[in-house]
Amino acid sequence: MRARDARCVNERSKKPTSEDLLQVLNDVSLGHLLSRFDGLDSTHEWSSVLSLGEQQRLAFGRLLLSKPTLALLDESTSALDEANEVI
Repeated sequence: MRARDARCVNERSKKPTSEDLLQVLNDVSLGHLLSRFDGLDSTHEWSSVLSLGEQQRLAFGRLLLSKPTLALLDESTSALDEANEVI
């Protein structure tokens, strides 16, 4: 899966622009991934190359992109360090 495609599967949401994706990555402190993995169009087995904390923050980013009316989260920060939990 390309990084650009790792977004919410909510079909009601319009496809995010590159600017939307960049903003959300920065919002969840993952902007550094763009240089680490050659931009939004890179393809990797993300569960193998991202830490659990990075995966969890990416999930938060997907949630932000989908703009839900309500989000029920269970153990949503279990893999985050204290500094990122504050975000």
